[in-house]
Amino acid sequence: MVEDPHKKWGRMIGSLYLEKNEKPVHIWENVDYMRNNGLLALTNKKLVFFKKLGGSNFQPYLRINLEEIKDIAFKTFFSIIHKCSVTVTLENNVFVFYGRNRNTLESLRNIVFENINFRKEEIETLQKKKKNIKVLMDFAFLQDYMKNGGLILPFIRCSQCGAPIELPESGKNALCKNCGNFVRAQDLFEKIKDLIG
Repeated sequence: MVEDPHKKWGRMIGSLYLEKNEKPVHIWENVDYMRNNGLLALTNKKLVFFKKLGGSNFQPYLRINLEEIKDIAFKTFFSIIHKCSVTVTLENNVFVFYGRNRNTLESLRNIVFENINFRKEEIETLQKKKKNIKVLMDFAFLQDYMKNGGLILPFIRCSQCGAPIELPESGKNALCKNCGNFVRAQDLFEKIKDLIG
């Protein structure tokens, strides 16, 4: 059974600086990285190594976004004591975490892999939604959006020559009659969205 990270590590979770929709998933104790003992915290968006400062105090030392992880390898080896390692490979970096408990590091590899897949699916879904919004964007939608936000613009200024361009009732582009420059509804929407909120 996985222990709820909020209960055991409440103070430490606050120093994760969780983003919007980010949640703690799991924490592994007694993990070493670069000769520092600490613990690894996994959220649904990143893997964070916390360096142990003493007592029950920890400091975030390394953050890795899950979508950047290319591979995770588990290895057991024997020296004077039984040790295990988990290697996290990114595009240009490799991070090796060590521990003495085989089950702990095997579970780390498996749980992180599972959450990497969830994160990649989440990013793909968000990208698909953004694409759909761009396809549906036209001046008719933009006119409604501005009216609902209390903004009335009879014309805009051309970014090339500064001449006024009347906003069309529909379509995805507006044409400057002075210089022939096209203004896309999507580009204008991004600027207006910042004004209206």
